[in-house]
Amino acid sequence: MPPDSDVSSSATALQNPQQRAAKAYKSNAYQGMSEREMMAQLFQKIINHLYLARDAQAAGNLEFMVEQNSKAIHVLDVLREELLGSDAVKDAEAAPTVTFLLQTYTQAIERIANVLQAKPPQDEFNAIIEMMKPIYQAWLPPKDAPAPAAETSVISTNVSS
Repeated sequence: MPPDSDVSSSATALQNPQQRAAKAYKSNAYQGMSEREMMAQLFQKIINHLYLARDAQAAGNLEFMVEQNSKAIHVLDVLREELLGSDAVKDAEAAPTVTFLLQTYTQAIERIANVLQAKPPQDEFNAIIEMMKPIYQAWLPPKDAPAPAAETSVISTNVSS
């Protein structure tokens, strides 16, 4: 999904849980960033951890692979738990987006945890990375466009895995 595509209005209700998840990871490195930039950064980190884990597995460094997988799972789990604890779960208008994100986060966590059972694991890592990329791209600010209003969400349920 291109970053400048239309966003589902049902995704608007997700802004608060996503903001809280982003704030949970806010550190000095993230100060001065918008919530949208922080979320893009979080998904970039997830993807980077998965690339590092994939390369470590290929090199036979399973300890480093497990460390990177754990970091990616931790971020996804915080995002999932924040979403589950939010009012968006009860919002009928946000239901398609909430369902999509919960399923995506849960599926990614399960696939990362079981990546060594896949044959070959490298293909599974690549598939998980490809599953995360559209969400990352959705959080990127549109090119040559002003920053969105604070209450605008950027997640759409039209992302395929």
